[in-house]
Amino acid sequence: FIRLKLLKMNSALYQYINYIKSDFKKINKSRKAKLFELSSYLIHKNKTRGQANLTFICTHNSRRSHLAQIWAATSASYYGLNNIFTYSGGTMVTRFNDRVIKTLKKNGFVINNPDGHNPHYLVSFSDRNRPLECFSKKYDSPFNPKKNFAAIMTCSNADSTCPYIPESEERILIPYDDPKVYDGTKSEEKFYQKSCKKIATEMLFCMKIVDEKKMCKNLN
Repeated sequence: FIRLKLLKMNSALYQYINYIKSDFKKINKSRKAKLFELSSYLIHKNKTRGQANLTFICTHNSRRSHLAQIWAATSASYYGLNNIFTYSGGTMVTRFNDRVIKTLKKNGFVINNPDGHNPHYLVSFSDRNRPLECFSKKYDSPFNPKKNFAAIMTCSNADSTCPYIPESEERILIPYDDPKVYDGTKSEEKFYQKSCKKIATEMLFCMKIVDEKKMCKNLN
C-alpha cells in the first residue's frame, strides 16, 4: 500500500486501479504498438528533463478525450511521473458529458457539481495533485498548451477532421469506441463502464512502461 500512502488517493479509486492492472495482458499487439508510441514520447521527455504535455483530442471533447485526459493524469501520478501534464479539446465545443462524470464518480473520483451550459468541473484523484479543471473546449483553446505538446487523437473522426497542428511535437492516433451509441439504452451504464475501463487500463499500461524505463535509468 506504499503508493496509496504516498498519493493519499481515494481508497476506492486505488482499489479500482489495482483491479484493472490485471487486464494489461489482455491488450492486443496493435493497441500496444500505439501505446508504445506514446510511451516513447514520454520517455524522451523524461530523458531530456522536459515537461511532457499531452492534449487528448476528440470531436466534441465530451466523453473519450476527457476520460483519456483524466486517466492519463491519474496514471502518471500513480507511478510518480511528475513531469507529465494532461489536457483535452475537440474540433467543436459541447459539454463534459454527465454520463462520463457519473461513471468516474462510481470508480472513485471526486467531482464537484457546477451549474451552467458548459460548466467547469474539478476532478480530484489524490490529495497530492491539484484537481483537473475539465470542460468542453476546442483543441486550440487558450486553456491548452500552444507548443511542446503531443496531440493524442482519441477518435478516428477527430483524426480525419482535425487540421494539421504545426505546434505539436507528435500526433498519435489512439482511438476508442464511442459509448454515446448506447445513450438511452439498457446497456448504457455497462458500456460507459467498459469504455472507462479500457481507457484506464491502456493509460496505466503506458505510464507503467515509462516508470520502468525511469527505474532502469536510475539504477544504471
